[in-house]
Amino acid sequence: MRKSKNGRIYTDNMKLAAYLLAKKARFLKIVPSDIKKNIKVFVFEATDMARIERAKFLNGCARVEPNLFMERYRDLRSLIRAEKFAQEAVKGEAR
Repeated sequence: MRKSKNGRIYTDNMKLAAYLLAKKARFLKIVPSDIKKNIKVFVFEATDMARIERAKFLNGCARVEPNLFMERYRDLRSLIRAEKFAQEAVKGEAR
């Protein structure tokens, strides 16, 4: 996980990203970090609430409804898949 900078929180931890989404942190975008390893970085707006919730998660004090957490986790997975299909479509058009 990278440190917060430019008013943003960067994380490659999908569970942390799902937790922040469940806590209503503002999601900005997904950035590819390492194309060979297929690692994605999730970018959130670094509000005070998001920083506090990130600290709670990293300290093991995070609490969220399990169904809501899994729903947000599935949302992130579908966003990654949609991004992958969009990239493949662009590559197919370029040929």
